Amino acid sequence: MEKVRRTVMWPVDFLARLLMPKSDWLWGKLLGFFAMFGIVKFVAEPPDEEILNRSLIIMKEAKKRGIEIEAIKIAGGYKNEYRYRLPNPPTGGWRYFEANPLADETRGATDHKFEFKKLMQGHGIPVPAGGMFTRQRRASRYAKSLGFPVVVKPATGSLGYHSTYQIQNEADLLEAMKIARQYRPDFIVEKHISGDNFRATVIGKRHVFVCGKDRSNVVGDGRSTIEQLIDEKNSDPRRGEYEQKNFTLHKIPKANQTLLGNLREQGLSLDSIPATNQKIYFYKDFLPGTGIDFINVTEQTHPANIALFLRAAHTLDTDLVGFDAIAEDISRPHHQQTFAILEGNTIPYLDMHQFPSHGTPSDVAKIVWDIILENLV
Repeated sequence: MEKVRRTVMWPVDFLARLLMPKSDWLWGKLLGFFAMFGIVKFVAEPPDEEILNRSLIIMKEAKKRGIEIEAIKIAGGYKNEYRYRLPNPPTGGWRYFEANPLADETRGATDHKFEFKKLMQGHGIPVPAGGMFTRQRRASRYAKSLGFPVVVKPATGSLGYHSTYQIQNEADLLEAMKIARQYRPDFIVEKHISGDNFRATVIGKRHVFVCGKDRSNVVGDGRSTIEQLIDEKNSDPRRGEYEQKNFTLHKIPKANQTLLGNLREQGLSLDSIPATNQKIYFYKDFLPGTGIDFINVTEQTHPANIALFLRAAHTLDTDLVGFDAIAEDISRPHHQQTFAILEGNTIPYLDMHQFPSHGTPSDVAKIVWDIILENLV
């Protein structure tokens, strides 16, 4: 259907590109029209708990600088849309954006996992071997040719939703394809890459920030129960409640049935006492809001890997992109180990760099506005 749409709708796409420089004016007029009927509201002080932290840090930094900024409430809810204008701006008027003012409005190949994969391969940037499919039979044959384990995920999407990892057999492969197709008909089958998970965010094509991501866990001290270790970790004031929007870090939901089931599979319970330095994981995947850890490893990242992330951002020609990557050791050059960039994200969660669970925070919101102001000069 996307191929049909591109063929039939090319005049509309062409017109949209022509009007892109006036998109702020057009969007402002449209929102202003609906605002007259109360359908749209511009809110200068939205409740923090209604705004995702990746956008909240952008709003707070803007206000520090005296930049007028408002959240846009549409039909009674906040839709991650915002507008800002500078005091005595040389260009005048409101500017509109989704989540981050540096985000690429056209998206392009960044958010389509297969288009991204092809583009990176064409520029010699390491990505997992993989293909895009709509038919299960072809996908199954391809998975067998790659060799298990494999990964199945929708061709677009974020946060790992509808994705299945470390698929070891054909039965699980078929189930994974059904899950992916609940989201959209085309899906990716790619080789599973073993290693640690990282998010590298590139801002302004020159600033790179890298966080290690660790699944929800506690580390034993040889005397405390798992429940006590969870309570201790949850006492950190930087951790919000499950899925609380205005927090980057979240408490571990110890009453969650999935968590309890995963403990039972390991022969454990909340009353078990792990050995000293024994790490207990509660989930098999990186589930948002379940107590994931973010470890700032920017300073430990090898310069060759920093250069690779920069090259990938320049290839996409975008001022804001987040890369999900797998590496055995981020402190070693990518070409000397198993290393791959899995996918790109147009509107990455910047706040993980500003509010890591471990390591020195990076003031990424400040850098975003520095670049915005530089571009206006």
